[in-house]
Amino acid sequence: MVNETAVLTGPSLVPRHGQAKQLVLLLHGYGANGDDLVELGHHWASLVPDAEFLAPHAPFPCEMTTLGYQWFSLTSWHPQFLLEQIHSSVPHLNKFIDESLESRGLTDENLMIVGFSQGAMMALYTALTRPLTCAGVIGYSGALIYGETTGQESQPPVFLIHGDADEVVPYASMDEAQKRLTAMQVPVQTYTCPAFGHGINQEGIELGGRFLRERLSKR
Repeated sequence: MVNETAVLTGPSLVPRHGQAKQLVLLLHGYGANGDDLVELGHHWASLVPDAEFLAPHAPFPCEMTTLGYQWFSLTSWHPQFLLEQIHSSVPHLNKFIDESLESRGLTDENLMIVGFSQGAMMALYTALTRPLTCAGVIGYSGALIYGETTGQESQPPVFLIHGDADEVVPYASMDEAQKRLTAMQVPVQTYTCPAFGHGINQEGIELGGRFLRERLSKR
């Protein structure tokens, strides 16, 4: 229910000129917060000067640290457990997205969703299950956690970036996600960051920025 969802807050970066014509949602990883990912907006602002960047804090305090937040529990990595956890968190994020778009007079076609690690899992699931298709999704060091397909999934273009030395989310997760997304007829690109672990490096930032600009320039 809407009245049971959390009110998400977090840092933002307004457009360089005038009112926002696009919205870029930045979803942080487990145990972090919105401040951790809003920096991407500073890297990309010149590429999409009409975009506003929003980096909400996840709705739940992290179970492993008193300083950060989590989108969902990671006390188990069993796929069914993770799927149930995502189901419980997505309404909070969808409410935030809907209100953010409505207050700016924008629609899903003006929206890009970017996520890192757990945030990438949220970005993918949310984008696939929203009734309207967003402009695109960028997932860094993430995975696709998804149940049975319904045939009603949205099909936004997706760009997955992953280090082949990732010590947290297995590098194989990217290939698994690509195969599943392709089977769902979702356009997907991937890029491997050689000898890189769990994070976002400069190369990943630059490639993500190009994809972001390409997708939003079509809107």
